[in-house]
Amino acid sequence: MKNVLFDLDGTIADTKRNKGEILKECSDLLGLPPIDRNEYLVAHAKVLRKGRVDTRYEIFRRILEDKGVKDPDEKAEDLEREYRSKTLKELRVLDDAYSVLNELSGGFLCLITNGPRITQREKVENLNLDNYFDAIVISGEVGVCKPDPKIFWHILDPAERDGTVLVGDSRLNDVKGAQNAGISSILVKGRSTEDFGPKATWEVERLQEILGIIAI
Repeated sequence: MKNVLFDLDGTIADTKRNKGEILKECSDLLGLPPIDRNEYLVAHAKVLRKGRVDTRYEIFRRILEDKGVKDPDEKAEDLEREYRSKTLKELRVLDDAYSVLNELSGGFLCLITNGPRITQREKVENLNLDNYFDAIVISGEVGVCKPDPKIFWHILDPAERDGTVLVGDSRLNDVKGAQNAGISSILVKGRSTEDFGPKATWEVERLQEILGIIAI
């Protein structure tokens, strides 16, 4: 493969604790009603589909407004700040991600991630991931998110489809996005919580296993 595209959250990096647990902790601390992780993900997807997004503020504002919380704008700012601080402190690189990226450094490596611009940039910088990738595409910056194939054309020419593979942990965003763009995909199932959605070209349990599939 000439081009290897990687998802970020759940594939390259994640928090030490479950994000739902961290979200509940932040909500309790601020005296807010509990926010279910799936509830957050639904709002996250809706906000990202609207276009360019900088932080999680709009995601939280939408959720709190739907719950009838008084002063949702102010409370969303507080929750965004608290959740951002805690998740960054617990952020870590998964498995053998650094060694895998080093092994593949002879090709074109790109990070393609769904998320707010500032939020995702902070993750990349905290983990020094910008040193491993030739390009980084964040949905909150470009205004389009996976599984929309247009996100891939920000760094790829459609003519390069045959020499490209996307590595991710989500069937609905990564595998479906790759299918929509006409490129191959590798699903890393180890941390995936999705048991439905399209089947990837290849499926592995751990990130290290992709080295047996990808030849640079």
